[in-house]
Amino acid sequence: MNIEIRATNVEVTTALEEHITRKIRGAVGAERDHLDRVLVRICDVNGPKGGRDIHCHVVARLRGRTLVVHDLGGDAFEAAANAAARLSELMVSVIERHRPSRSSLRYVTSVIGPPRSSVR
Repeated sequence: MNIEIRATNVEVTTALEEHITRKIRGAVGAERDHLDRVLVRICDVNGPKGGRDIHCHVVARLRGRTLVVHDLGGDAFEAAANAAARLSELMVSVIERHRPSRSSLRYVTSVIGPPRSSVR
C-alpha cells in the first residue's frame, strides 16, 4: 500500500508524515493488502486566521471502489486522526455490506451438494 501525502499551506514535517502513515495503516488494518494507494491531502482553509481550519481529505482505492473521507481539525495532526477514524468506519461499513451472508453460503452449499465419493 502506497500512502501519498500532499499539503497546501501546511508544512509536512517528518513527525506529521509518520503520524499520518501510522493513523492510516491503523485505520485500514488487515485490508491494507487490498489497497493500492491512499492519497492524503492536508490544507489550511483559512490561512493565518486560525481556528478549526485544517482540512484533511483522504482518497483510498479498496477492491475497485473509491473511498473518500474528509474532516477538519485545529491542527494537521488532529485533522489526519479524525479523517483516519472516518476511513476506518467507512471501510468496516463497505466490507460488511459486501460480505456474503451465512444464508447465501448455505444456499450455495445446498446447490452444489455434498462431495461425491470417487469410489463406486
